[in-house]
Amino acid sequence: MFTIDETTFTKIKELKKLVDVVINIECSATAFKETSEKIKYLIDNINNPKIYKSWCVCLDIFDYDLKSSREKQGVYWRKWAVFF
Repeated sequence: MFTIDETTFTKIKELKKLVDVVINIECSATAFKETSEKIKYLIDNINNPKIYKSWCVCLDIFDYDLKSSREKQGVYWRKWAVFF
């Protein structure tokens, strides 16, 4: 059985800050806001294989004006995600 080392465990727990950022964005999905505490619990207990569950924290940033424009060019979608 794999056991996570303390340094990695401490760094992974920093992901809870990303969860807090995403849930505090006005347009965040309601479903994510409802499961955010469970995700933070799973992050806190990621060293316990008995409670492993899949989870994801994702932040998508869109520029709809750029996406729909035929004159402008550039990146209209940025995505940051953590999947477990």
